[in-house]
Amino acid sequence: MIKLYRINAVIIVALAIAFILCAYSGLVLFFALQPSADFISHLGVSRFIWLKIHVWSGLATVILVFFHVIFHFNYVKNMSKMFRGRGQ
Repeated sequence: MIKLYRINAVIIVALAIAFILCAYSGLVLFFALQPSADFISHLGVSRFIWLKIHVWSGLATVILVFFHVIFHFNYVKNMSKMFRGRGQ
């Protein structure tokens, strides 16, 4: 049986990797590879490939955040109950 903490660890590591890829590729696209520079590459990778890396790592980040929130739904639910209770 797979332990829940291992699933959580895999989600967190994958989320960190996807976020770093998305952030780095976004910075490369913004600063190093302007839209008019299709023939220029960064680290030997063309602008088109950097754009694909950015889009797919961003999508992976969104999906992994969704699973992370689902995985910790009870925590989110309990915290919302606690904060709603303080306001009354």
